[in-house]
Amino acid sequence: MPVGSVTLSGLAVAPGLGQVVLTWATSGLQAFAVATEIWASQTNDVTTAANFGEVAPSVTTFTRIVSPQAGAFYYWIRSRDILNGYSAWQPGPTSGVQATANNIPGLTGQNFTLINGTITSSVAGNAVTLAIKTIAGSDPSPADPVIITFRNNSTGVYSDVAITAALNMTVSNGSNLGVSTNSQPFRVWLCALNNSGSVALAVGVRTSSTQVFPLNEDTLMSTTAEGGAGGADTLGTMYSTSALTDKQFRILGYMDWTSGLATAGVWNVNADHRILSGSGTKKPGELVQSVSNRSGAKQSGATQVTSVSGVPTNVEGDQYFSTSITPTSAINYLQHDIQINGATDQLTAPSFRVAVMLFQSTSANAIACNMGGATDDLAAVGIPVTIPITYRAQAMAATALTFTVRAGCVLSGGTVTFGLNCQFAAALNELFGGTLFSGHQIQEFMA
Repeated sequence: MPVGSVTLSGLAVAPGLGQVVLTWATSGLQAFAVATEIWASQTNDVTTAANFGEVAPSVTTFTRIVSPQAGAFYYWIRSRDILNGYSAWQPGPTSGVQATANNIPGLTGQNFTLINGTITSSVAGNAVTLAIKTIAGSDPSPADPVIITFRNNSTGVYSDVAITAALNMTVSNGSNLGVSTNSQPFRVWLCALNNSGSVALAVGVRTSSTQVFPLNEDTLMSTTAEGGAGGADTLGTMYSTSALTDKQFRILGYMDWTSGLATAGVWNVNADHRILSGSGTKKPGELVQSVSNRSGAKQSGATQVTSVSGVPTNVEGDQYFSTSITPTSAINYLQHDIQINGATDQLTAPSFRVAVMLFQSTSANAIACNMGGATDDLAAVGIPVTIPITYRAQAMAATALTFTVRAGCVLSGGTVTFGLNCQFAAALNELFGGTLFSGHQIQEFMA
C-alpha cells in the first residue's frame, strides 16, 4: 500500500491567541492511511523537528497551544500508513511554514504561572499525588503542552519551558511535611523548578505559629528528596522526587487541608481547596487583612487578678477592648499586638503590678498574658507604664472571631487607669490630650 497515494498540500499556519492553527488539503487514497503527523522545529530543517501530535487522515486542521514567548516555529506534516510508511514532507524538508503565536492579554509574562495548565491532587494508599494537568484535565503532551515562565536570575530576562508529558510528585504515607499534630489545618505549597530545561515539582508547608519560611521567586531553591518511605517531616523544607540544588522556581499554587489529617502523615483524604498561583495571589507570611481597635480615653477598673500561678479566667480584671475579625482561611495565622498604657494607684508590691490578658470569646481561659508596673520607688507610683503582648496562633476558623483584652491589679484591690496619670486623677483630663493610646491590633497572615 503506497502511502504516496495520499497527497498532502497547501499547508498554512495561522497565529492565534496563545496558539497556532494548521490547515491543509488532502487527496488520494486514504484506505490504508493511519494518521497525519504534525512536526515543528525552531530551525528550518525537518531533521531537527519534533512530533507535536497527529490527527486522523480525514482531518485537515490541527491547533497547537504554544506560548508567544516560545518564539517562532517551522511546521511540516506527513502521512503515515499501517506499515509505518510515510509520504513526502509537506512542505519540503527545508521549506517549513513559519509562525509565532500571538500574545494572550493577561496570560503572558508573569501574570499567570501556568499557561494552559492547572494543579490537581489525588490520594491512594494513604499517599497524596500532586500533578500538573492541562486546562482540559489531561496530562500535557507535545500537542497540548503546559507552559511555565521562569525568571533567569543571572540575565534578568525570562524563558518559557514546555511540559509535554505527565508530571507529578507523590508525598508518601507517613510523610507529614512538618505538621505532626493530628487534625491540624495546613497548607501545602507546590512549586516548579527549572531543572536544566525540564520541570520538576516540589512541595512543602511554609508557616507555623513561630516561623515563616518565605517563597521568594527572585532567589534559587534547593530541595530534599522525598524518599518515598514516609520520612519527609521537616517544616519549611521543600521536597521533590530527587534532591535539587540552586534552581530557578515558580510558585504554582497551594492546596488546603482545612480539617487536617486524622492521623498526621496519613493522606487518606484529599485537599478540599486548590488555588492556582497568579497575579495578586498572597504568598506565605504576607499580610491578608488587619483590624485595629485603640483608644486614648480615660478608662479604669478595680477588679483584681488572682490567678498568678494558674491561668487567669475572664472574670478577673476588667475588659477594656473587644475586637472581632473574620479570617479568610482557618489555616492562616492571626497575630495579636496589644499595647496598654496604664497605671495603678497602689503603693506596695504586688498590687502596683498590672496584669494584661488576652481572651478568645469561645474560652474562659486567657490565651496570653503579660505583667508590668512601676518600680518600688513610691515616687513612680501612678505614672503610666507600657505593657505589650504579642501573640500568634492559627485562626482555626473562617468565621467571625472575637477577642477581648482585660487588665487588673495583681492579687489585691486597686484601680487600674488607662490614658491618665493617676497622680493627676482629680483633673479628669486624659494624658497628652487623649493621644496616649492603648489598643489591640489583629493581623491575618498567609500560611
